Amino acid sequence: MAGLELRVQPGARRTRLVGWMADGTLKLSVSEPPEDGRANRAVVELLAATLGVRETVVRVVRGHGARTKMVEVDDVDGQILRARITTALEPGEPGEPGRKA
Repeated sequence: MAGLELRVQPGARRTRLVGWMADGTLKLSVSEPPEDGRANRAVVELLAATLGVRETVVRVVRGHGARTKMVEVDDVDGQILRARITTALEPGEPGEPGRKA
């Protein structure tokens, strides 16, 4: 199991990984509003898709009603988790905009 600290911007124009902050926190934005757990569900969906795991192994364990959250991911080592996210943040093919913050 791996843990990951997040800084989430709910109600954004689009759902995406933004980048690593100086303190090692992953910043991301989700288009869902922070109502009825919708933003938290969007966070889980985004991370599961990025990491290539089922949504059932990703869970918000702290900060359900806050922008700063802690998530845990089962079946993924911490180094692998960070490597997959960093790879997802790398710019695409020439001419495509990068996704680094």
